[in-house]
Amino acid sequence: MTNVADTDIVKIKDNKEDKVIRLFELLMDKLCVMEDRLKEKVDVSAFEELEGRMQQPEENMNLRVDELKERKIENETKAVYTVS
Repeated sequence: MTNVADTDIVKIKDNKEDKVIRLFELLMDKLCVMEDRLKEKVDVSAFEELEGRMQQPEENMNLRVDELKERKIENETKAVYTVS
């Protein structure tokens, strides 16, 4: 048997949860509107081009570092054979 007071507490709790969910939905809607406004104001292609230009030197540097590591290992191996 459910107590009337317990039922009222559950209703109040559900009402608060509904309010929080509604508030969250409103905030998400505002965030979407703000993101859309920023997309209109910012030229994304310029950022994408800049990112591409930055990735190329980084990839080249990583390749060179790998090559240097391989050379170092080869030279150390040669040095061991020479000493032996």
